Amino acid sequence: MFREKLGQLSNVTKFLGYVEIVLGILSFFTGIAGVISGIISIILGFKLLSVSKETKALLNFQDINETNAYEFYNSLTTYFDIQAVLIVVSLIAVLIGIFAAFWLSHFA
Repeated sequence: MFREKLGQLSNVTKFLGYVEIVLGILSFFTGIAGVISGIISIILGFKLLSVSKETKALLNFQDINETNAYEFYNSLTTYFDIQAVLIVVSLIAVLIGIFAAFWLSHFA
Protein backbone atom coordinates (compact mmCIF):
# COMPACT_ATOMS: atom_id res chain seq x y z
CA MET A 1 0.00 0.00 0.00
CA PHE A 2 2.77 2.45 0.96
CA ARG A 3 4.80 1.64 -2.14
CA GLU A 4 1.69 2.09 -4.31
CA LYS A 5 1.09 5.54 -2.83
CA LEU A 6 4.75 6.47 -3.37
CA GLY A 7 4.39 5.40 -7.00
CA GLN A 8 1.30 7.57 -7.39
CA LEU A 9 3.09 10.49 -5.74
CA SER A 10 6.02 10.08 -8.12
CA ASN A 11 3.75 10.14 -11.17
CA VAL A 12 1.70 13.12 -10.00
CA THR A 13 4.73 15.21 -9.01
CA LYS A 14 6.41 14.44 -12.33
CA PHE A 15 3.33 15.52 -14.29
CA LEU A 16 2.83 18.66 -12.17
CA GLY A 17 6.53 19.47 -12.43
CA TYR A 18 6.37 19.52 -16.21
CA VAL A 19 3.14 21.55 -16.14
CA GLU A 20 4.74 24.12 -13.78
CA ILE A 21 7.76 24.44 -16.07
CA VAL A 22 5.63 24.89 -19.21
CA LEU A 23 3.40 27.46 -17.48
CA GLY A 24 6.49 29.25 -16.19
CA ILE A 25 7.90 29.51 -19.70
CA LEU A 26 4.56 30.79 -21.02
CA SER A 27 4.46 33.40 -18.22
CA PHE A 28 7.57 35.07 -19.61
CA PHE A 29 5.45 36.55 -22.39
CA THR A 30 3.07 38.43 -20.08
CA GLY A 31 5.32 41.24 -18.84
CA ILE A 32 7.51 41.95 -15.82
CA ALA A 33 5.18 40.27 -13.31
CA GLY A 34 5.00 37.30 -15.68
CA VAL A 35 8.78 36.99 -15.77
CA ILE A 36 8.95 36.93 -11.98
CA SER A 37 6.12 34.41 -11.60
CA GLY A 38 7.55 32.42 -14.51
CA ILE A 39 10.91 32.04 -12.80
CA ILE A 40 9.21 30.95 -9.60
CA SER A 41 7.04 28.46 -11.50
CA ILE A 42 10.06 27.00 -13.24
CA ILE A 43 11.90 26.61 -9.92
CA LEU A 44 8.83 24.94 -8.40
CA GLY A 45 8.55 22.67 -11.43
CA PHE A 46 12.12 21.49 -11.03
CA LYS A 47 11.51 20.94 -7.31
CA LEU A 48 8.56 18.70 -8.17
CA LEU A 49 10.67 16.79 -10.69
CA SER A 50 13.25 16.32 -7.94
CA VAL A 51 10.53 14.96 -5.62
CA SER A 52 9.48 12.53 -8.36
CA LYS A 53 13.06 11.36 -8.85
CA GLU A 54 13.66 10.86 -5.15
CA THR A 55 10.34 9.02 -4.80
CA LYS A 56 11.35 6.63 -7.58
CA ALA A 57 14.66 6.03 -5.79
CA LEU A 58 12.78 5.21 -2.59
CA LEU A 59 10.70 2.64 -4.47
CA ASN A 60 13.81 0.65 -5.43
CA PHE A 61 14.78 -1.58 -2.52
CA GLN A 62 18.44 -1.33 -3.43
CA ASP A 63 18.32 2.46 -3.28
CA ILE A 64 16.46 2.88 0.02
CA ASN A 65 18.70 4.72 2.40
CA GLU A 66 18.62 7.72 4.65
CA THR A 67 20.07 10.03 1.98
CA ASN A 68 17.27 9.29 -0.50
CA ALA A 69 14.61 9.75 2.17
CA TYR A 70 16.21 13.02 3.25
CA GLU A 71 16.40 14.34 -0.33
CA PHE A 72 12.77 13.35 -0.93
CA TYR A 73 11.51 15.16 2.17
CA ASN A 74 13.84 18.11 1.63
CA SER A 75 12.59 18.68 -1.94
CA LEU A 76 8.96 18.30 -0.90
CA THR A 77 9.39 20.64 2.08
CA THR A 78 11.10 23.27 -0.06
CA TYR A 79 8.27 23.12 -2.59
CA PHE A 80 5.63 23.62 0.09
CA ASP A 81 7.64 26.38 1.79
CA ILE A 82 7.82 28.34 -1.46
CA GLN A 83 4.12 27.76 -2.12
CA ALA A 84 3.24 28.99 1.38
CA VAL A 85 5.20 32.20 0.87
CA LEU A 86 3.54 32.75 -2.52
CA ILE A 87 0.08 32.28 -1.01
CA VAL A 88 0.81 34.79 1.77
CA VAL A 89 2.22 37.32 -0.73
CA SER A 90 -0.82 36.84 -2.97
CA LEU A 91 -3.21 37.37 -0.07
CA ILE A 92 -1.39 40.56 0.93
CA ALA A 93 -1.51 41.80 -2.68
CA VAL A 94 -5.26 41.11 -2.84
CA LEU A 95 -5.86 42.95 0.44
CA ILE A 96 -3.82 45.92 -0.78
CA GLY A 97 -5.82 45.90 -4.04
CA ILE A 98 -9.12 45.83 -2.18
CA PHE A 99 -7.99 48.62 0.13
CA ALA A 100 -6.75 50.71 -2.82
CA ALA A 101 -10.01 50.20 -4.74
CA PHE A 102 -12.02 51.21 -1.67
CA TRP A 103 -9.81 54.22 -1.04
CA LEU A 104 -9.96 55.41 -4.65
CA SER A 105 -13.72 54.91 -4.93
CA HIS A 106 -14.41 56.96 -1.81
CA PHE A 107 -11.75 59.65 -1.94
CA ALA A 108 -11.03 60.19 -5.62
